[in-house]
Amino acid sequence: MDSGEAIFTGERVVPGAVESDLWNEHVARYQYASLFAASKFVLDVGCGTGYGAAIMASVARDVTGFDISPEAVRYATERYGEQARFSVGSAGALPTQGIRFDLITAFEVIEHIAEWPELIKEAARVMKPTGVFLVSTPNKTQYTESRKQVGANPFHVHEFEENEFREALERTFRFVKILAQNQQSSVVVAGEDAGQYGEVFVENKPALADAQFFLAVCSFQRVPIPSFAYIPSGSNLLLERERYIDSLKRELEESRAQHQRLMAAHEGLQAEFSDDLQRARKKLDDLHMHLEERTRWAQSLDKRAVAAEANLQRMKEQIRGSRWFKLGEQLNLGPKLPDDPA
Repeated sequence: MDSGEAIFTGERVVPGAVESDLWNEHVARYQYASLFAASKFVLDVGCGTGYGAAIMASVARDVTGFDISPEAVRYATERYGEQARFSVGSAGALPTQGIRFDLITAFEVIEHIAEWPELIKEAARVMKPTGVFLVSTPNKTQYTESRKQVGANPFHVHEFEENEFREALERTFRFVKILAQNQQSSVVVAGEDAGQYGEVFVENKPALADAQFFLAVCSFQRVPIPSFAYIPSGSNLLLERERYIDSLKRELEESRAQHQRLMAAHEGLQAEFSDDLQRARKKLDDLHMHLEERTRWAQSLDKRAVAAEANLQRMKEQIRGSRWFKLGEQLNLGPKLPDDPA
């Protein structure tokens, strides 16, 4: 792709580092391109990590790959350098040094670059008069729908609807046929001795408006358009479905077991908390009882003190009223009461 992001972003397909559906949809394009590549000179624009150029090299006479990313080109050269040549180059100005190609591929490149009209013109410039240009891009309508939850793809500069894609290509190429690329179920009849290629029966023509991806076959003259089905090694859907259901059952059982463990732990904590709460409540009740007893004892002391004070006052009054106390006061004799002046 013609952008400067690092090789291992979600937009770089690295063998063994992406999930199978993504890998299959990319490999399928190159396997389809191989139908046009036999004994041909091939140019792969936006070659990325080089796996696609290597696929076409198995049947082509010569394959060259260009990518804007030096890291991607280095990765491709290290792994597939014996099968194809790889160089750093821009999709808007292909440094082909006057070489013309029978087949040019640009898969999932055009939506990544602002200079996408130049890509189309460059493909026409470096293609032989009898050559073919294969270019793919996501269907904007379906792609936008599929990304509702995650939002727009930050690596895409310009996405295409069918009419715009067709019109852009027809301004340069006389023959343009847009195909639909979809992942869908199939029934396969094959044996141990079967070859990799065979007949394909497509029951209904796909609706381009509903396509996941557009793959355009472009040339200066009419070329035959083969139907194609890519069936990866792990595509026994019924078996995969059963395995998937089994894995979901295991996950469900584990989730249930985990739920039970969490519930048991929760109940244990709840019981422990309840015991602690009961002990705390008992201590609080004991403190309340003790406080009430101390309060009653203090109130009793207050009452006794008031009564004693009243008795003392009565005794003082009785003493002051006695004739002996009065005689003592006249003679300045006898005891002094606490409230009497000195």
